Amino acid sequence: METSVVTDIVTKAKSGDQLRLVFKNGTGQKGTLDDITQAAVVYLAMGAQAGMLVLAESDWATMYAVGISGFWDNDSNRTVITTVPDEFDKGWFINRLSPGLESVEIV
Repeated sequence: METSVVTDIVTKAKSGDQLRLVFKNGTGQKGTLDDITQAAVVYLAMGAQAGMLVLAESDWATMYAVGISGFWDNDSNRTVITTVPDEFDKGWFINRLSPGLESVEIV
């Protein structure tokens, strides 16, 4: 996803907002992540663990497993909803996650 589009959406996000993230599908081989998307998934999992975003525990576990394995279990795993915390590092989000995102929206 274009960084400028992510920037426009993310700069509007405020504490308590929910963001629907859809990660890129991968390399073209069914279920295999490319390096950029895999890194973004790992950044999401680690950022959530550090309190930079809020994820449901089951979503965190899924993203962690996908990040470590490099494979989507199924297409639905590419979508996750996260909650924006009080102290949201928008620069981190834009720089680390946007390269691996297919889309992001405030829901």
